[in-house]
Amino acid sequence: MLEKDLFAGIVTSLCFYSEDIILVGHGPFLKVYDVATGKLMASKEVLPNNRIHRITFVPDTKSSYNDIETSTLAVHGSKHITFVELALESEQAR
Repeated sequence: MLEKDLFAGIVTSLCFYSEDIILVGHGPFLKVYDVATGKLMASKEVLPNNRIHRITFVPDTKSSYNDIETSTLAVHGSKHITFVELALESEQAR
């Protein structure tokens, strides 16, 4: 169901966005998966040269406009933190 990609390291963080979507810290990559199908919906290197140790939602940043739901995430690991805006179509965000 899941496909191997270029980074073969361990999963270092998990965070549910909703019952249907899970966010995965896989080394330096933040990945978005559909829980039911296991389909990789998105992948982005957000902490180059570091591992993601935690994914948290920034309070009061969730919004919706024109069927696009956005949230800001704080992604951190080692001594680094980055903020990522996650945008999903309302149907994907369920």
